[in-house]
Amino acid sequence: MAPMFSPALLCCLGSRRRSDVYLSRAESMDIGDIPSVCVVINPNAVGAAGVLRELRALTGVTVHLLERSAPERLIAACAASMVEDVGVRFLAGGGDGTLAAVARAIAEACATLDLPPAALAPLALGTGNELSRVLGWGPSYGGGTLPRTLQSVARGRIVSLDQWKVWRQHVGEGNSQSSPTPLLGGSSQPTAQVSEELGFQCFFSMGFDAAISHEFTLQREKSPGSCSSVAWYAWFGACELFNQTSYLERDAVELRVDGMPVPLPEDINTVQLLNIHSSADGIDFFGTGRPSVKGELQTFQQPCIGDGLLEVVGTRGVSDLLSTRMRARHSFRLAQGRVVEIFLAASIPVQMDGETWIQTPCNFKVEHRSVAPYVVNDAGRTLNCEL
Repeated sequence: MAPMFSPALLCCLGSRRRSDVYLSRAESMDIGDIPSVCVVINPNAVGAAGVLRELRALTGVTVHLLERSAPERLIAACAASMVEDVGVRFLAGGGDGTLAAVARAIAEACATLDLPPAALAPLALGTGNELSRVLGWGPSYGGGTLPRTLQSVARGRIVSLDQWKVWRQHVGEGNSQSSPTPLLGGSSQPTAQVSEELGFQCFFSMGFDAAISHEFTLQREKSPGSCSSVAWYAWFGACELFNQTSYLERDAVELRVDGMPVPLPEDINTVQLLNIHSSADGIDFFGTGRPSVKGELQTFQQPCIGDGLLEVVGTRGVSDLLSTRMRARHSFRLAQGRVVEIFLAASIPVQMDGETWIQTPCNFKVEHRSVAPYVVNDAGRTLNCEL
């Protein structure tokens, strides 16, 4: 029996009002005997215009433009592609945030249609492209090779990437004096007080690195054309280096991993939860393959993107970031585990898969949700973890 659309998906497929269109164009193209690949492009990503010009020269590929106003459109489009061909694979053009959005849409469409998960591959058009580096697709798409890329996506090896859910419960919002209270306790299920569920597949961090990313995001929104390079990242990083802002006050942050409290060293200014080991333009903060130093986590499993474990590290500041980029050291290894709880009593910059915001006092509980299939480019150079 052919899969059936839910009424919500049928409504999304049938409605095409321009005011709320999420997929503003879908075209059918033909490139011969390449197995089915559906391409989703974030038109605001760096290099998207050039990729769209390349796609117009091809036929046989379904192409969707992604907008942020109505994610149900993307879910419906993914579902339509899978109904047409249950073996379809997806290629997402954008950064880590775009990949996360497309992965969520695919998962929801598969769950609605009771189909096995469809595989996804990155086309690196964003500013970070960390997952693209890890999976062997490189830090950026240089253009001119889309037919070969589509063939690689259609025929490439598939690996499982952990997906993490984040329960966020606001506590004393706006009151920076309230103390961290572990309201979520040790239960694997959210309490009735949990306000919302978020998720990530690459990394989740809070502190100075998220502050730099947040300033960059604001600058990009203010002047999109000015953020085509890493110059603004360097500028905001230099500002952090000279300002020496303290983001993690010890009386306002509490960390627990698998139910056990994890003390934060006094000089730590960022806490990072890592599912993949590439962030901040290819830095491996965990230091995969390097021995632990005195005082940090000594015993751990070799990091793997599908092992159901998160690596938790702390970094002191921009000078540490530069040393880690030069591979002179790694960040302080705090823990490795399956459930991470963070209790915040003060506002702090946060980033999750490239999306940034200023988080008011809250409790976070991070635990494993599922795995998603991703396509590896074995012809490329994979980074920093077992695949």
